[in-house]
Amino acid sequence: MNGIKIKVVDSESDMAIAYAIRSAVFTDEQRIPAAVDIDGKDKNAVNILAWGDSKAIGTGRLYPVNDHLGEIARIAVAEEYRGAGVAKLIIQKLETLARKQGLKELTLWPHERLKAFYESLGFEVMPNQRQVVAGYPLIKMHKIID
Repeated sequence: MNGIKIKVVDSESDMAIAYAIRSAVFTDEQRIPAAVDIDGKDKNAVNILAWGDSKAIGTGRLYPVNDHLGEIARIAVAEEYRGAGVAKLIIQKLETLARKQGLKELTLWPHERLKAFYESLGFEVMPNQRQVVAGYPLIKMHKIID
């Protein structure tokens, strides 16, 4: 695979590509209802696309909760590119964008099975913060950024 490039979504066509990746991962593969994914927050979020091999291979978003807190969500990587470091690059780019916005803390709700991955990126589990969405156990994690 050629080098992975991360691009901020800045057009409707880019957003359509991000939705297509999310649909393939969340709706088709994980059977999460599209209404859960399309939650109305995208218009106030920064969405990004990861590009490799001349095509979009991953996406994620940063949603500002308030002046100091941001929520990372909708991290999705095409199946054939998992394990290649794409999700890590997406998270790192979203953290950089959060710092540029002046945010000081990030939260996310990953699948519980991804706990070790997010811990390796400096996120910590928040006690007593669990939920089940579409049958998947999720845990809330956070990270203080400077």
